[in-house]
Amino acid sequence: MSEAKPGYIYTPEETERRRAAYIESEVYPYVRTWMARLPELQSAVLFVAQYWSDEADDAVHGEVVFSTRSEPGIPAYLRALEAAEAADDYEEYEGWSNFMEGPEVAAKATEGRDHMWLSWDDNGGAIPLFAAFCKEDCHQEMPMSEAYAPVAIIRRGADGVLSTEMIGQKLRPWLEGVKPEWWGEGDGDGEVAPPDEPEPTDEEAKGAKGVLERLMKKWL
Repeated sequence: MSEAKPGYIYTPEETERRRAAYIESEVYPYVRTWMARLPELQSAVLFVAQYWSDEADDAVHGEVVFSTRSEPGIPAYLRALEAAEAADDYEEYEGWSNFMEGPEVAAKATEGRDHMWLSWDDNGGAIPLFAAFCKEDCHQEMPMSEAYAPVAIIRRGADGVLSTEMIGQKLRPWLEGVKPEWWGEGDGDGEVAPPDEPEPTDEEAKGAKGVLERLMKKWL
């Protein structure tokens, strides 16, 4: 089993596996809830951006934008979002920021309902998994249409089961699996720990047990 290089916490293969699992565990529940609220929603696009925002310099932020189409028109949406940002109308921008078909769909989805937050670890777990897809030199004052890049389309099938299509381009492939800057450095309240390791497979556990037994025989 290969190990991550210095400065990285995952190998490229492990990063890919963990990224898929992260989308399913953190993004899918958010998508399911919104689709239950508004059944006409058929897909969602995950966007990511990397910029400092109060805590970590290398924080990776995620946004999910919904569509009533199974094949969302991302270029057209970004043009509409850019126009809404330029208009400096907060309500108009809010209508486009999370719904590709704009304020009308947003109003139907949000009317009389509490706001929901996406479960997303900006300052930790998202960095090794999504930093490679982010644009360079972004900052928190940039509009969403400029700072964020699309990474994945999540679709609802005829049976209601969600599936993921990765569409993002690795703009900075050298950041695939990179170690977040402040992991292990602490922030005054104890050290920041990486995500929990997945349970080893039977084969991995058996191999580790064999190594341990050989070492014990050698040194004891």
